[in-house]
Order: sequence, then C-alpha cells, then structure tokens
Amino acid sequence: GITVSGGEPLLQMPYVTELFKQCKAHGIHTNIDTSGDIRITTDSRKEQLRELLKYTDMVMLDIKMMDAEKHKFLTGKTNEHILDLGRFISDNGTKMWIRRVLVPGLTDDEGDLKATADYIRTLKSVEKVEVLPYHSMGAYKWEQMGYEYELKDVETPDEASVDKAESILQTALA
Repeated sequence: GITVSGGEPLLQMPYVTELFKQCKAHGIHTNIDTSGDIRITTDSRKEQLRELLKYTDMVMLDIKMMDAEKHKFLTGKTNEHILDLGRFISDNGTKMWIRRVLVPGLTDDEGDLKATADYIRTLKSVEKVEVLPYHSMGAYKWEQMGYEYELKDVETPDEASVDKAESILQTALA
C-alpha cells in the first residue's frame, strides 16, 4: 500500500487523486494521513474531495483537541473545519482511523478525551482509534531552523497516562 502524508496532502487533492487512481489500477491500497487542516466549504472543494475519496481506501485523521479555544491555543486555529472534514469522510463511507497525539499537560485532559470519544461516536466509518505518545525526537529540527522548541520541557507520557487515554477513546468503538 501507499500512504500520503504531509505537510497536508489534502492541499494537493488533484495530484493525490491522480496518484491514487494509478495505485488502484495496480491493486495498491491507498491511505491518507491528514491533520485535517483544510476547509471544504465550497462546492468545488467538496467535489474534489469526493473524487479523491473514490480512490482512497482509508483516512487517518488527527484530532488534537475537541475544545475549540484550547485547539486554537495549541495550533493557532480552531478545529471546526477538522471536525467537519471527519463528518464528510464518514458520510462518504470511507474507512477512518482517528489518531490523538498525547502531550502531557496539553492534550491529555480527561474531559476533552471524553468529548473526543463522543465525537467519534457520531462517525460511521471509524475502525480504529490510536493514541500516539508525544516524543521530542523532532526538537532538533526547530533548533536547526532557529526556532525555540516550546515543548522542550515536556516529558513523554507514562504508560499509565497512555493507557487511560486509550481506554477513554476506545469507548467510542464499543
């Protein structure tokens, strides 16, 4: 199979559609790994996405936070367009995995995890939920670019925290 990830692959929908058409012609499984940071508010954008999803076997969608203001603090943007994208993919019937990076002190709030599970329950095509423990392996890239790595003091979550987050999110699939 092939997975197209980012940057944001949905910003290149015509290209990814053509790539996936070729993959499907050769029996290759297709997957998109997306942060969902794209707005699908116009008819032409919706049609582009529908066309792409015809050739997409699966989408892995990141849900960073459910609380729009906390999401804005974390990413600089609210999350309504990401949640809308999840609904659009689900309504299309495309298989989906929901992924959540667990960052201690930022994305591990129990109430927000429960709200995420509630959202996942509204989607029809979610097959799996994954918790991805935060790590700092990419910190050097920030330093190389001359940026301060704002998460430099954040530790990797312990196993108990990851297990707790997984158990909350897995309730959405029960």
